[in-house]
Amino acid sequence: MGVALAEAFFVPHPPLQGAGDGLVGGGSRRALHRPLPAEGVWRVMPPRRLSIAGLSLRATPRQQPSPADGSSPAGQRAGPGSSRRMSHGRAGTPPDAGPPRGEAGAQDAAPPAHHFFSATVGHDAGAAGSGASLPPTTAGAVQHDGATAKGKRLGGHAAVGQAVDKERGRRFTVRPRGHAARRGGKPAPGDRARSETLKQVVERGGSLQAGYQVLDRLLQKGGSGKPSAKFFSLLMSLCVANIRIGRATLADAYGVMQRCRDCQVQLDTILFNALLAAVSQEAGRGRATLEDATSVMRQLRAEGLKPDVRTINTLMDVTAKVAGAASEHHLPDEEPSPVTPMSGQSILRLMHQEGLRPNIWTYTSLVSIYAKCAARGPAQTSLAEGAKVRKEMAAGGVTPTEPFINNYINLVAKLAHNGEADLADGYEVVEWASSLDIAPSIITFNALAQVAAAAAARKKASFGDALAVLAMMHMHKVAADLITFNTLLNALSASAGDWRIRDPVGEARSVLGRMDAAGVEPDVVTFSSVLKVCANACEAGRATVHDADGIMQLMRERHFLVIDTVLCNTFLECARADGSMEALELAQDMLAQMRDSDCDSYTYSSIMYLYGKCLGAPGGSKAVVLLRAALEAGTVANTYLFNAAMAANLPHAPDTVFELLEEMEECDVSQDGRTRLLVREAASILGLEES
Repeated sequence: MGVALAEAFFVPHPPLQGAGDGLVGGGSRRALHRPLPAEGVWRVMPPRRLSIAGLSLRATPRQQPSPADGSSPAGQRAGPGSSRRMSHGRAGTPPDAGPPRGEAGAQDAAPPAHHFFSATVGHDAGAAGSGASLPPTTAGAVQHDGATAKGKRLGGHAAVGQAVDKERGRRFTVRPRGHAARRGGKPAPGDRARSETLKQVVERGGSLQAGYQVLDRLLQKGGSGKPSAKFFSLLMSLCVANIRIGRATLADAYGVMQRCRDCQVQLDTILFNALLAAVSQEAGRGRATLEDATSVMRQLRAEGLKPDVRTINTLMDVTAKVAGAASEHHLPDEEPSPVTPMSGQSILRLMHQEGLRPNIWTYTSLVSIYAKCAARGPAQTSLAEGAKVRKEMAAGGVTPTEPFINNYINLVAKLAHNGEADLADGYEVVEWASSLDIAPSIITFNALAQVAAAAAARKKASFGDALAVLAMMHMHKVAADLITFNTLLNALSASAGDWRIRDPVGEARSVLGRMDAAGVEPDVVTFSSVLKVCANACEAGRATVHDADGIMQLMRERHFLVIDTVLCNTFLECARADGSMEALELAQDMLAQMRDSDCDSYTYSSIMYLYGKCLGAPGGSKAVVLLRAALEAGTVANTYLFNAAMAANLPHAPDTVFELLEEMEECDVSQDGRTRLLVREAASILGLEES
């Protein structure tokens, strides 16, 4: 099948004497048939393909209407009813191809003064039955019922050539569509850049540089082409879209504002809202602060403008993202005034002072601020603050939506992690959403599962409660995802010591089986959570290090063995809980596979603990050697390392405890309660008085 690449134009000519019905082209392709006037037309050709240098030519004669004066305006297409298009099969004559050869129809009585002829060029593989075709060389010619066509192959994709009608002495040119652009009918990038509008750049997701090119063209035109505030608002939205995908920064947004001022365009609130949206995008990545948002608000006031609802909502969104950026991106809290729930309440009061009415997005962002603050730890906010928001929404006639419900139950999950909410509070939110005809989504159920896991960690729920959430998801036909299963494993690890769970490690493997059945691929967090189940079960005496080694073997079978610090330390936690010689051997094998840069103080302290428990007196000496090796490898000296070395030497070499105490002081490592307890026990063994 050929792909259409070119059009040919028949040069206007006076009518000549002759008879014919029409031109039919193509064999394996669907062809177009069109009857022509009896005078000066092409004769009917058999249904086969006309090829030019390995390319197929399909020709369709068209009829152009003539004005009353007999002239034909250039480029005018044939009007309705002036032609017919039909298709035919691989052989034979079209069913309504007109009268047979030599019998002119009534439609041929009035020939026009001009003919319009179009042709299509496509790839021709030279298959059998395609007609006379030439091999795909640089040039070729074929004669077909008195017409000769010559063409030249360009790049294997397009052709330029000429076809000659010997009966008329006329010729037409075959030109590929978009040949000048060399893009198969699409305009070249340079042509597109010269003709694109800013709206088109935004719609296709273009770069900020492309938007600036449109601006430069407008400035070159001058006069009526001067950009407006609406233009710069659209340019700022393009900048925000580029910030979202990492192709621009907040500095670029400020650059757009500067170009707007340079063009002496009157700023408006819409433009400042777009600038605030840029701040919001960067705040989500931890690259903007609340001070950036307040600076935009000051500039807006300086221009004599007033904020609208969108302004305040975007300001609230920036505040929520700043509140969570430090914890989500592990950034230090460098804000001069950290975001608190009072920050959101102050923005809400500002909205009322401006005479603006809060909408659902205002309250959604406000609850998000509460949730981000609760993620920092206890006593940041409470469930009562969330209840006040719900009450204010009801008084203002604001109906909750699914995003608000999700943010609210996320607040409950964070409070449950701090021990400030229970599983009943999570179910209350789900029931409230159902009363509003809001179906719970995967985000809702994942947050509810997190509430169950947090309650299980405080022994106020169990693994069965987390499974009940999964059953509810099936009832609502919501498919579980990776977060769901990882949360289930967290609940299981917290309930590993529960006597109602017969085999905690078996239950963990069962969760992995559920993931396989659901088509969810486990990740590092999944296997780390399974190892955590093994560790807690080992501490409860319900599993051994063999179970943890079996999980590692399962990872190898799945070709998923990325041993990072978390996986290594979780496995070592299982080995410490087991405390056997075999556990020590497996722990040493694990340490041998780790790079020094991936080992931390917990890694080394776990090995030193096993040395002291399994090897006796020699283990104490090996613990001291490992301590010095860890410090030489660049591990930061801390209390955990020295405490582990002291504990390994306490039963058999208590005097080494005091040597290590002196090294702690030299390394400027402070003592903790565990350190002081080890020193007192060593002094008691040596019969020394406490100083």
